[in-house]
Amino acid sequence: MEIYLQVIKYLDSMKVNLTINLDTESSFRSKLLSNMNHLLQDYFQDKKYENDLEQILIGVIIVKRVPGYEKWYNPRRPKYIYHKALRDPIFKDKTYEINKTYECEFRFSEDDYNRFISESEKESNIILGTYILETLSDLSYLCKKLKDFNKEEFINDLINCLKENGYLSNVSD
Repeated sequence: MEIYLQVIKYLDSMKVNLTINLDTESSFRSKLLSNMNHLLQDYFQDKKYENDLEQILIGVIIVKRVPGYEKWYNPRRPKYIYHKALRDPIFKDKTYEINKTYECEFRFSEDDYNRFISESEKESNIILGTYILETLSDLSYLCKKLKDFNKEEFINDLINCLKENGYLSNVSD
């Protein structure tokens, strides 16, 4: 009985994950991004913000702007996927589903990119945390799609998570 309860609890919780796109110059920061990903997964695994949203995927694009190739790494517009079935590109007979998922992306400005790769790990963490908070603070697109999502509680939990773990500085409540 305990195993079933654990599975139900897992299926009934929020999942927050980073998808990461780095260039060779910033790849030495991949451990920092991995740590952030694990932190968000662990922090939100026991949280629930009503029924309309189960997963948030945050695309992190840390790629230097190269003249002529600026459009290659532009962040896509946010989108909400209520349900989508996809075929596995390798095993054609397999499918997987995406349900109640919000996808958003951000890309560092050129100045923040340079600061991210040159500053201390602590400062790089703060830059990353600030971008994640800014990206998720404007959930206006999502709020139009969802009727049953507690945005305020989610944002407060996100701020607490980032503050408690040194990813934010000088954020007022």
